[in-house]
Amino acid sequence: MLKNLIILQKINAGESSPTASGHGILKLWNEYKKLGNTSGICGDTLLVSQCGSIIGDFDSLDPLDQTFRYTSDRGNSRFLSNESLLNLADFNVVAASLAEVLEDEYDKLMG
Repeated sequence: MLKNLIILQKINAGESSPTASGHGILKLWNEYKKLGNTSGICGDTLLVSQCGSIIGDFDSLDPLDQTFRYTSDRGNSRFLSNESLLNLADFNVVAASLAEVLEDEYDKLMG
């Protein structure tokens, strides 16, 4: 969703061939914030802080930007195997709330 938001922002700014950089959620979040849509998420410092906190947590679980796309790394080691406890119910609630905010932002940009 972040890639879509970045590309849409760039289209709205007049770029003819917009792209978003990479797969890293934190990198994409920072790129989106730099675009500075003050009528949406970026205009709400509390929402920026809350989204940034969630994205930072996701990034700490997935520093190589692969954990949520693949089941194991190139050496066939399972991701998150060093995590002693990961509450998937809480994770799902947080992920869903972030997705809702980003989807609302997308809908606003689409007008």
